[in-house]
Amino acid sequence: MSRAATVALALLPLAACDQAMQRPGMTAAFAEASASIPPACGLSDAALGAPVESRAGYTVHDTAPGTTAPRTHYITGFEDGCARPVTAALVMFGDLATHETTRYEAPDGAYTAADTAYEQIKAQACGASPGQPCGDALDRLAADTVFVSLYPVFGQESHNDLLLHGGQLVAADAPPS
Repeated sequence: MSRAATVALALLPLAACDQAMQRPGMTAAFAEASASIPPACGLSDAALGAPVESRAGYTVHDTAPGTTAPRTHYITGFEDGCARPVTAALVMFGDLATHETTRYEAPDGAYTAADTAYEQIKAQACGASPGQPCGDALDRLAADTVFVSLYPVFGQESHNDLLLHGGQLVAADAPPS
């Protein structure tokens, strides 16, 4: 199997690997950078898995804590009340101040979909120009805005990011190649 095919499968919810054709609405393949991870509604607390981290009104749930293998995680806290399934070995929230520091220290790097969306949200919330930190309004922005980093392989730096804001998934980066 090619690396691209392996990465694509690693980014599907585990059940979707076998059932993608019968239940395409439950897959969360990151084939392109878009905010189109389909919702998973009506899941029980047990089906969501253990809540492992919360930030900015969102919670990451792990369906198989204690393993480093790729598995389904659910993110809750969206305004529609539905979870968003993602599959990765590690899912973690990213701090906005850390994002700004690393992003603006390397301004020559290409902007991702999440970076571009963050710049637009930051400009509206903070009045900051592109490439400039939010400043004093950062805590207010962080109350409902957060990055989520998805690592398909535990221990590797390669990942893709989601940007969540105001109860919405506003951007999803393409998977690492």
